[in-house]
Amino acid sequence: MHAWYMGARQQIMLAKETTGISDVNKFLFLKVDRKTVKVNVKDIYWIESVKDYIKVILEDKVLLSKQKISVLEDLLPEEQFCRIHKSFIISTDKVDSYYSYAVEIMGKQLPIGRNYKQHAMKCLQEN
Repeated sequence: MHAWYMGARQQIMLAKETTGISDVNKFLFLKVDRKTVKVNVKDIYWIESVKDYIKVILEDKVLLSKQKISVLEDLLPEEQFCRIHKSFIISTDKVDSYYSYAVEIMGKQLPIGRNYKQHAMKCLQEN
């Protein structure tokens, strides 16, 4: 099946299946501005939901893709990523500091939602 014919979820699942088990080689394909971009999972700092789009924040750039955050949440490795808010998923190894109400990454404070607080604290304390 051609990539242009597959939906976003199928493209991500295909990328995840072909990467194998190694953390070093995990990557995703995201549709960004009519092209498909390969993103290494270890390069992601956080993911932010903006309506029907997601912003994937990397060290040197921001990718905008028409995607639901819940689709990406299911596909990212649980040991490396944590949902802290209805609009945010963070890479736990990129966290600089955290409070009971927010996480700081790259000098930016990301809120911890009250429905996600218990899970977020568990994720942050384990890493």
